[in-house]
Amino acid sequence: VACAGYALADGLPVAFAAAVLSGAGGALLWVSLRAMVGERLAEDSGVFAKLLSAEEYGGWVVFVPAVLAVGVLGYPGTFLALAACCLAGAGVLMTAPRAIGSPSAASPSSALLRQLSPMLGAVVLTMTAEAAVGLLLVLHLQNEFGLPPAQIAMVFLPGAIAMSVLPAYLHRWVTRLGRARMVAVASVSSALFAASLAAAPQPAVIGLAWVLTAAAWAVILPVQQAAVAEVAGPARLGRGLGWYESATLAGGLLGSLAAGFLYRSDWWT
Repeated sequence: VACAGYALADGLPVAFAAAVLSGAGGALLWVSLRAMVGERLAEDSGVFAKLLSAEEYGGWVVFVPAVLAVGVLGYPGTFLALAACCLAGAGVLMTAPRAIGSPSAASPSSALLRQLSPMLGAVVLTMTAEAAVGLLLVLHLQNEFGLPPAQIAMVFLPGAIAMSVLPAYLHRWVTRLGRARMVAVASVSSALFAASLAAAPQPAVIGLAWVLTAAAWAVILPVQQAAVAEVAGPARLGRGLGWYESATLAGGLLGSLAAGFLYRSDWWT
């Protein structure tokens, strides 16, 4: 419905209404989908790494053709095609197997929030950085280098491919070296790569640095999701992942606002 709203939007009010629908639908989708995946965490510690790979694979496989389709179909036609993708995804999810079992007693939501607070704080910081860096790069590539949308997509494409390939491979190192150590290394590496983006002279160098940043996030994001799922437990899985989704959206909001302000103030570097 949100994609159809974008396609039919004739002004900002309709576009903003579609954006609200998109945000609400995305939150409901990802909480439910991650909970379905989290039910299998005890059987496979790498399920969230596999989910991230699928997210990123779907992202670049759809994103690149969509950018190219804008030139042929225009924005309305492209958004209607994306609406069809969403309907197809809904159909697939409706046929997915469901966990069978009796629910157990769960502690109050406030107790779970206290348990998750340290991790949720880290999630907000991580998502703030991810959203800000991504948006700053788009603005920089568009304004400083004058790249059209298709060429900007090509700069991001290698990183997106890396994010679709690396999570499952890097999960082996997580199990070998431990979560805390790998997340610490990945976080420091991500900071260094983000700093290198500020000094990158050409889009090709930016694309390479983005690949390295994506590799760091390929470690961090699945570990965060697995940790939240383990603390929440089967009885509170949906609730815990709901808090996780709220933290990611809060970080995305803060990062987007910060990126716009910093770029307009010439403080983006």
